Amino acid sequence: MKFVQSNTQGIKFRIYTYVMKLALPTLVPFILSIANGEETFAIQYLCFLLAAALLVSMWLLIFNTGESKIDAYSIELNKSGIFLTKFGESKSLLWRDYTGFSIGGIPKNITVKNNQGIEFLIGYYMFNSDQSAQIIAVLKARSPIGHSTFKHNR
Repeated sequence: MKFVQSNTQGIKFRIYTYVMKLALPTLVPFILSIANGEETFAIQYLCFLLAAALLVSMWLLIFNTGESKIDAYSIELNKSGIFLTKFGESKSLLWRDYTGFSIGGIPKNITVKNNQGIEFLIGYYMFNSDQSAQIIAVLKARSPIGHSTFKHNR
């Protein structure tokens, strides 16, 4: 089964990712700037975060079309393994090397692990709720007993 991120989900995912990666680490300075009466800086910073996420999304909506369109994010789970594509760059993990997965982190990710200690991340909100639930169900079903830490709180 193959899942491709929709444009709408892509926008939501990028905004979530930008906020978690850029806004959280600067939360204290942001609050201090408001406390010191520098609301303009705080508003400019918020606008920058949203503009960055929206500009990338708009570029993809406008220019990533037609025959040359690449999937921003897609994941295929088939009988051989897991195949993750991010903007045309592919990563794969064969089921025979798969040792489990975990969910967590900031931003929230599904970490897929193999027997060589190599991990790759799938953004938890990269796909819609139904797709994420199906992906997690397959990972859980394929996990060796005792090798996955499964916590599913959306």
